[in-house]
Amino acid sequence: MDDEVQSETPLEASGSFKINKKEISNVWKHFTKIGKDKDGFEKAVCNYCGAEYVVGRHPKTGSSYGTSHLGRHIPTCRFFTDSELN
Repeated sequence: MDDEVQSETPLEASGSFKINKKEISNVWKHFTKIGKDKDGFEKAVCNYCGAEYVVGRHPKTGSSYGTSHLGRHIPTCRFFTDSELN
């Protein structure tokens, strides 16, 4: 009577999938990814003023640029208004 114990956790929840960070961070409401530049750095542009920022991973080191710097830009953007938060 050897019963196998099965996990109730689905395989998807075991860390075998990647979460799309674009769906997590609220800054993507204010920025648009525009692709890689000639040096291989992925860029995003502010939807209000057109400022470009590096996002994603460094093409050689693999370190992440994250989205914190994008979030710091929003309140200082001269074309952004609080009414656009809604």
